[in-house]
Amino acid sequence: MGSIIPERHPDIPVFDGLKPFRNDYRVDGDRWREIYDFYLEELPKQGWTADYEQAFGDHEAGSINEPGGFMSRWRKDGFDRELWIWASYNTLEDRTEVTYDKHPINTASTWIQEAPSQVCVSYATDLEDCNPITEQSRIAVLVSLINSAIDWEEAKEPRAHTSIIELGKLEVKILYEGDQEIYLVSNNGTKLMKPEHELFEAAGIVR
Repeated sequence: MGSIIPERHPDIPVFDGLKPFRNDYRVDGDRWREIYDFYLEELPKQGWTADYEQAFGDHEAGSINEPGGFMSRWRKDGFDRELWIWASYNTLEDRTEVTYDKHPINTASTWIQEAPSQVCVSYATDLEDCNPITEQSRIAVLVSLINSAIDWEEAKEPRAHTSIIELGKLEVKILYEGDQEIYLVSNNGTKLMKPEHELFEAAGIVR
């Protein structure tokens, strides 16, 4: 996994107004939907094909007060990696944050076919202390991030913390520690993802 600088790639346009910061690009205001639509329209013109894309948040929840964002993965002949672009609206700072990344081409199996109406989160290693989540925008974020995480068949490195998310009949253990990559473990196998703050925010996990 590694970050990518879109300005160095003529086939990766930058949405007008985005400014680079240390680890992401930012623009004032809630602009994620415009950015999402922009890349769905412009990247195919540059030869990219969407391998996965999903929006989540306000358009589904029916409220302009709930933040949203999107996740997308793209492939192109001649590009030996997968381009990842995702964005979210930071309500506290009133800005939209966009990240560009490149990953080895891996599979990402779909664990959750349909978002449940409620999920249950435990911040321990069992579900005795369940914290229900019914906000559809948060559930959509969790479903999107879990489904888009890459399948992992290699050995898992130890992590200091474990939380559990119950989504319908599926129980997913989240193994995490600091800024290290996260393991998602269920009866379907293991997945790997970067320590995205959207996951912790949606699940209500305090690191």
